Amino acid sequence: MVLKLRPLVGPYAIAAGDAILRRVSAFAKLPDEIQADFGKWRDAHHALGDLVHPAGPDARIVDPFLDRAVLLPARICQQIIEAYTDVPVPLAEAHQQRLAAAKLLLPVFGSDLRALVNLPFVEEWVAVRDVIKRLSSEPGLIAALSLLGLTADLELIKSLHSVYGEALGIAAQEASAPDQEICIAAWNTSFQDLMVAAQFLDRKAAGLINLFATPYQEQLGRQQEVAARLRAKGAVKSEGTPA
Repeated sequence: MVLKLRPLVGPYAIAAGDAILRRVSAFAKLPDEIQADFGKWRDAHHALGDLVHPAGPDARIVDPFLDRAVLLPARICQQIIEAYTDVPVPLAEAHQQRLAAAKLLLPVFGSDLRALVNLPFVEEWVAVRDVIKRLSSEPGLIAALSLLGLTADLELIKSLHSVYGEALGIAAQEASAPDQEICIAAWNTSFQDLMVAAQFLDRKAAGLINLFATPYQEQLGRQQEVAARLRAKGAVKSEGTPA
């Protein structure tokens, strides 16, 4: 039986590959017959890693800063609405304008702020991207941000979101996108060859297939789960690929 594997996209390929390398380092010794295929895949993995994760911060480090940056303007809007609603005195024109601006902005962040920032990494990147698009393109929202003095906060969100995407490997600049596609294709092709070789050698070295297949299957499951959720929201073009 010849294996036919579904391709992994950038961040999931990197996660699977890193796990495989850790497992291989603890394995007794790979058979000589598979060394060439393993070496080819390892080179492809390192090439993808260098492109997807250029010496920058880990997504886990950036995530809480992005969360706080997103929550700050949303909570300011919440506080303005709470402070200015049903006030037992007439509101000045300036207060009425601030209240209207806050009411316009708050729904952009969604009805559950904690849910937005507690999404899995890739889903949060997509969700925050959509918030940024609206706040940056709709004249009424742009004016509301300016009125409440939140324009600089949006710029901070944009900066952190960009770094977050780079750390996740899903926000490469357009100029590097073709190179990334080539590296991802090379990773998946060489991994396919590695798995075929492992299949034929598994009897000789028990557990060889699982050595490579288990991390792959774990990441494929995560990729498909995220893709299904995003596809339901119309946020992906194809399996695992943000639109």
